[in-house]
Amino acid sequence: IAAATAGGGLAVALAAASVLLLGGGAIADGTMTIGDLVAYVALVALLAAPVVQLASIGTQMTEAFAGLDRIRE
Repeated sequence: IAAATAGGGLAVALAAASVLLLGGGAIADGTMTIGDLVAYVALVALLAAPVVQLASIGTQMTEAFAGLDRIRE
């Protein structure tokens, strides 16, 4: 479960870095404006948030089941 959380965070970081690198190159070429880049970064953030939350839910469920086992004992 921890690997899924770390993997989700890594995927989000790679997506953000890719958008910034490609967007920076497009701005330098004059094919994109800074406003376009800001919009793409915001969209990546909106799409990445549910991925991170799903990974977090898995971790929370594992912790909840461990607590439930302790209560049953």
